[in-house]
Amino acid sequence: KESNRRRVAKHREKTNKQQALSKFIPVPNIAVTIGDNLVGKVSDKLVNKASTTVVNGIFDIVSPKTQGLADTTYKPNYVKGAACTIAGSFVGYYGGSWFHSLVYAGIPNKKAKEETLPEFRMYGALGGFLLGAGAWYMDEKERRSQAEKTTLADELTPSIQAPVTLGQINTMRFEKVILGTEFQEFFGDNANKHDILLVHGKAGSAKSHFATKLLASLQQQGYTLYISTEENLSDRIRERLQRYNANDVNYVRAHSANEILSYVQSYQPKFLVVDSLSNLGLSNDEEKALMMALKNKVDFLVIILHATKDGTYRGSSSILHEADLEVILEDGVANTGKNRLKGKGSMNLFPPTGNIFTLSQTIQKQGMKL
Repeated sequence: KESNRRRVAKHREKTNKQQALSKFIPVPNIAVTIGDNLVGKVSDKLVNKASTTVVNGIFDIVSPKTQGLADTTYKPNYVKGAACTIAGSFVGYYGGSWFHSLVYAGIPNKKAKEETLPEFRMYGALGGFLLGAGAWYMDEKERRSQAEKTTLADELTPSIQAPVTLGQINTMRFEKVILGTEFQEFFGDNANKHDILLVHGKAGSAKSHFATKLLASLQQQGYTLYISTEENLSDRIRERLQRYNANDVNYVRAHSANEILSYVQSYQPKFLVVDSLSNLGLSNDEEKALMMALKNKVDFLVIILHATKDGTYRGSSSILHEADLEVILEDGVANTGKNRLKGKGSMNLFPPTGNIFTLSQTIQKQGMKL
């Protein structure tokens, strides 16, 4: 009986709402019923989603999780940011009141005090909001840095190998990365599996063009991935890929070492370009750690570095010791430096067309970026 009475009362209340709504909205009753049910369902879902988000946010604040390699992007703790800004606003609000009382202490004009109090509170709340947001940003920056270091440390777990003799080496078969004819002539031979190629040069020297051309020559042998830390997708990227028929080269933008490792783990490429390592803000040890971690995951790794004004690349020269091959770009011409293969080659990415200007001069005149 009690449940029946509740059902009748609920139905009566619903009917009254529909009748009241019909007075303002001249639509058929069936439309009112559908609209009422739809709004009710949507509101229930929103309430459930909001409550779940709040609970998860509180749990993340109490026990934050370390960023995992399966994530392709770094996820800031926005709930913590909201809490910091709200708390800062409240503190600033009451701080503004306290500062107001301090400024107007001993002033008998009560009206002037009352008129200026809201302004002090508003500016105090705004200042507290900015301070809270700044504190959250610095905390997120530190968390992100720690996540990067933790990831690199996990990737560099030492693996001890047993020593081998000449007799054992003679029985081994060493795998090769089959380069195209043009690159075989340039390097002098095919590369060994897990070799690292270091490419560096000044801005506008066509480093990205060389890496794209090399990756395009390997695209039929397996999954190729071009990770850029500088350029978003644009017409310039499309034109570069079209120029070298890089139809099967996969292009993606990354903002951190952690994202690079995530992409490599998710897509497992055979051939990888990172353009550039200099843009990640890593220390020399962290750069070498990332290189070694990537080397063991792909068949052939191309690392691009920026050059300084004197022509050397940014970072410690110890990075070169970890590389097997080196290519220096200048005005669109690639030359081999360190080369554990047979030859020492030169490659002009932009053959002469009668233009009397050098490539770098042409770039400056036309406002181009390579």
